[in-house]
Amino acid sequence: MRRVVLVAVSAVAVVSEGWADEMVRAPLRGSEAPSYKVDFLPRFYPQPAPLPVAPPPLHPAETPVFPPAPNLADLPFRIEVGARFWWSSGKLTKSLFDLPDSSTAMVSRLSFKSLTAQSGEVYARFDHPTGFLIKGYGALGRLSKGNLNDEDFTPFIDPYSSTISDQREGHLHYATVDVGYNMWNTPQASLAAFVGYNFLGQEARAFGCTQAATNPFVCVPDIDRSQLVLTEDANIHSLRLGLGGELRLFDRLRVNAEAAWIPFARVNGTDNHWLRLGNNIGDFSGGIPETGHGDGVQIETSVAFQATKNFSLGAGWRYWRIDTKGTADFGGVVVGIPAASQPLNFTTERNGFFVQGAYRL
Repeated sequence: MRRVVLVAVSAVAVVSEGWADEMVRAPLRGSEAPSYKVDFLPRFYPQPAPLPVAPPPLHPAETPVFPPAPNLADLPFRIEVGARFWWSSGKLTKSLFDLPDSSTAMVSRLSFKSLTAQSGEVYARFDHPTGFLIKGYGALGRLSKGNLNDEDFTPFIDPYSSTISDQREGHLHYATVDVGYNMWNTPQASLAAFVGYNFLGQEARAFGCTQAATNPFVCVPDIDRSQLVLTEDANIHSLRLGLGGELRLFDRLRVNAEAAWIPFARVNGTDNHWLRLGNNIGDFSGGIPETGHGDGVQIETSVAFQATKNFSLGAGWRYWRIDTKGTADFGGVVVGIPAASQPLNFTTERNGFFVQGAYRL
């Protein structure tokens, strides 16, 4: 019996192996293509996405290299920056005339004289090898001392009046920008032409009042020196045309000079007579607007000693003068009296010495 069972099991195993082989090699239904073995390996099942792998660190030779920051000494132009302190004295004069249809007589004259000022400046200059240059400076200062002589003439007042006031606590500010070209340049000297803009602002303040002539009606008795009686605020915008040069002596000494002609200047100002403000007939309701056009000149020279390769110390002298002609507009300012614009000549002048320190690249 055992032998019969073994024979039967062997027969079933042989038949099953052949049947399975036929199934594995069966052709795909509906296809004439050759048969393929069915592959049951795990790689045909969906696999989880691989986790991102950080890239290997860069080899030293592959590390990014950024260009170094530019060195100012290597830039293609020469730079000079510095500071100045200017001690100066000047004047500001206004002459008011009668209406042109009536006469050419002078009505009054205000002369701010001995206007001592101190101002601090910063300046810079850039020179390119092609010859192009740009330079400029800006400053703030104060008008610390001075005096005002206010004159009124006959027949507009009788008798003639001349009063004296102290000037103090005034302000001075100015700025200049020039562009130009070095027409001639050698190791010993250079010469450049330039065009530029200049702004000059002045505020003069007069305190107290004393009659210096014989008029018994103006500043009699004296007005105390603590009382602000008049303020003149004038701003001048100017066009500059000029030449500038430098002479290099020895190894460390430089001499600079420039002269600028002002073919056009415009002044905008306001005259405030503080003791005449009021609501009565003949009083002023506010400041008197002033405008004018004119010309002028600005001259400057300096000597600089090259203390080190880059640093220099120097001193110089400067002169400015601007003259304009225009009007003082009384229209709408005089209370209760019809008024119009009257001719006004305006002059400002300033000169003095300065010291400076500069760093050149």
